[in-house]
Amino acid sequence: ENSQENIKLPGFFDQEKFSILHAGNLMKQRPPFSLINAFQKFLHRVPEAKNYANLYLIGNASYHEKQLEEVKKSSESIIIRNYLEYEITQALQRKVSINVILGSKAEISPFLPGKFPHCIAAEKPILLLGPKNSESRRLLGEDYKYWSETADELKISNLIEDLYYNWISHRKDFKME
Repeated sequence: ENSQENIKLPGFFDQEKFSILHAGNLMKQRPPFSLINAFQKFLHRVPEAKNYANLYLIGNASYHEKQLEEVKKSSESIIIRNYLEYEITQALQRKVSINVILGSKAEISPFLPGKFPHCIAAEKPILLLGPKNSESRRLLGEDYKYWSETADELKISNLIEDLYYNWISHRKDFKME
């Protein structure tokens, strides 16, 4: 029934690790650097996680290419790939620990990302980064606990840490709450 089970996952993906995935284009309005910095803060605060955690950024990021090249060089826990086939990306969304929805830094976001239903279908926790008033947050619920403003690196880092410890406790059945 589920043809996605037969899809070969990329060699760079380690299914045994705590994995955070942002799949999708990183446009000018959606820079990933607060997420990257928050992830690095998390690794600094929880050093044992360095061996067990990866942040994957998959999608076109040409606007941020130079900065992302530096990130690639500075951290082997952050894996950046330009493009993967749609089916492979969807299979990854089902296998990772956390899916990220990265909104723009704005007061309001009436836009619902196309990947939102895929992230819901994956049944994994969603780390929602975006404005307080957004369509994604409205659908997840005002009290959805894994939400932060896009630029709040400390809160994002704390959310990643919370998700990491939840993952450690519930690895076999880590699902969206």
